[in-house]
Amino acid sequence: MSPLPFDRLACWEDDVLATAHELAAALRRVGIMGIEIEEGSTNVYAYLDRPDAGEMLIKAQLATKIGETIKRQRLTQVEAAEIIGLLQPKRSGLLRGQFRGVSEAKMLNYLTRLGRDVKIVVGPSWRRSGVGHIEGLSG
Repeated sequence: MSPLPFDRLACWEDDVLATAHELAAALRRVGIMGIEIEEGSTNVYAYLDRPDAGEMLIKAQLATKIGETIKRQRLTQVEAAEIIGLLQPKRSGLLRGQFRGVSEAKMLNYLTRLGRDVKIVVGPSWRRSGVGHIEGLSG
């Protein structure tokens, strides 16, 4: 393949970028192996029509943060279980998404026992309906 002239390079890059966006859009529509994929919300629990979708999403995010913290500190399963005060099988289940019956408060406590600071910020609703929402975690 011969190199492209410099004056055509910018045009070629635009064509490639446009083609990449079109390809990505087509892949989202068609999916893998011809199976149609529908883009959902950012909360899989809401998409599944769970009545406790917001609570489940927060718990999933907390469990993820707990797992990330344990991994970052290179704790063994036994060490992590001792620090947070859970038996190892319960801790393992929590990190695999089995957090029914575990409150958000307990999960926040597990994070503080692992040395993480937890901030809860309450602010005004920016929605016109005046109904607030619970936002995910960061940091």
